[in-house]
Amino acid sequence: MNGTVPRPLRLVLWILGGVLAVMAVFTLLSAWQSQSDGWWISVCFFISAGVCLTIAAVSGRQSASKPSS
Repeated sequence: MNGTVPRPLRLVLWILGGVLAVMAVFTLLSAWQSQSDGWWISVCFFISAGVCLTIAAVSGRQSASKPSS
């Protein structure tokens, strides 16, 4: 395998990362308002979103910098 991620999978990763980031914000706000210990779930969502978005961005940059034959 050459290390590139197919375009449809990159699109899925962008969408999934965005959804996870939104869920992280809502979870953090909900935990903050209710004074609960649910903030760690928000941190997990932020980390997962960061991983998805980083993979999508890096693989997109690699495929864009590839010379076309």
